[in-house]
Amino acid sequence: MGDRVVKRWWAVVAVSSGLFAVRLAPALPGTHPDAVSTFDTRGSSVVLAYRDGLLFQGTSRVFSYNANFTSTSGNFSAQFGAHYLQLKPDPDQLMLHGAAASGTGVFSIPLSSRFINGVPKATLNLYVGVVPMAAVSGPENFLTVPLAIGVGSSLAPTPWLVLSPWVEIAPNINLDTMISELDFTETIEARIDELDTADNTDDITLLTREDIRRVLQKSVDLRFSTHVTLRGGLQALLHLGESFDVSATAMATSFGSYFDGVFIGQVGLGLIYHWDDVVPAVLPAERRLSEETCRDIERRYMMCPNYQSRSHSSDKAQSQPGGVRKSPAPGTPQGPPAAASAGPTPPKPQPSNQSTPQTAPSPPSANPPRRSPPPDPIPPDSFTPLGPIPDDPVGTP
Repeated sequence: MGDRVVKRWWAVVAVSSGLFAVRLAPALPGTHPDAVSTFDTRGSSVVLAYRDGLLFQGTSRVFSYNANFTSTSGNFSAQFGAHYLQLKPDPDQLMLHGAAASGTGVFSIPLSSRFINGVPKATLNLYVGVVPMAAVSGPENFLTVPLAIGVGSSLAPTPWLVLSPWVEIAPNINLDTMISELDFTETIEARIDELDTADNTDDITLLTREDIRRVLQKSVDLRFSTHVTLRGGLQALLHLGESFDVSATAMATSFGSYFDGVFIGQVGLGLIYHWDDVVPAVLPAERRLSEETCRDIERRYMMCPNYQSRSHSSDKAQSQPGGVRKSPAPGTPQGPPAAASAGPTPPKPQPSNQSTPQTAPSPPSANPPRRSPPPDPIPPDSFTPLGPIPDDPVGTP
């Protein structure tokens, strides 16, 4: 009876070990989605992109959505993305389904002049970001957290086409889940000893919940590893207008450190929608002023230090007892000020002429002529420039 029970349970354990035997699920560095959706930092945008793998026997697909926010200078873009990926490094393996999030800062440093639409003819691109990713396929799963650091350049032969080659180095921290074969040998041997010494074997349980928990705890092993991956590519950006762009990307990478794993090429397309206007700082003066109203230009002029100094000088001159003194016309000679008279000047004696009758002086007019009042000063908040302003501030004697 005891031998029959032992043989029966050895068969159960063998079957159970075969069901629970799972191989190592190594993390695959280099599989993270693109950290940068576009190198165009002229305005805020959203990007929908798809990337597919080629030049290898497996499967690699990435669907991405990015929201990009541009600074007022037009030289920095904060890009945040959500990604879904399908990965099968080998045709015989199960399909891995993963999710990733990305946060990247893109710096664009212009090296030349810009076109009328604000696109620089040459730029230096720098970016840094993190792209944590997790992938599962039932028995296999892994987690990788890469720090993407990249450098590139953008060359625009025309205002509507921009070519951006780039290279990236990404140190990775990976979490591998190691699940080894479930080993019930020690537990079964202990139960066999109990069966041999027990009088009633019906009350003995070969495997308890505590035995299974202890075996599973010994079989699961979490391992951390670090890798450094390299990738490079080319992005072509086609400007369709003020609101829409189309991007095409080609990239080369590998599932491993420094191209020592499975080599993979990837190509993709993206649709870019600029939900905000191009920042005025990147536009030429004639384009920037043509899109502003006269009132905006007036307000901007009133904020200039030159105008504020003129307005301050005018207010100071008006506050003086003499009011606003007009500046002499250019080229007018200025003599010394006349001395103040101590009293009324006596009239000059007129030569007497008996033959010429003298007329009596006319009496003073009862209604002297009116003097026009001085014009009211223009308040600073209603200033309207009407023409070129002289170099000398208003109110300077």
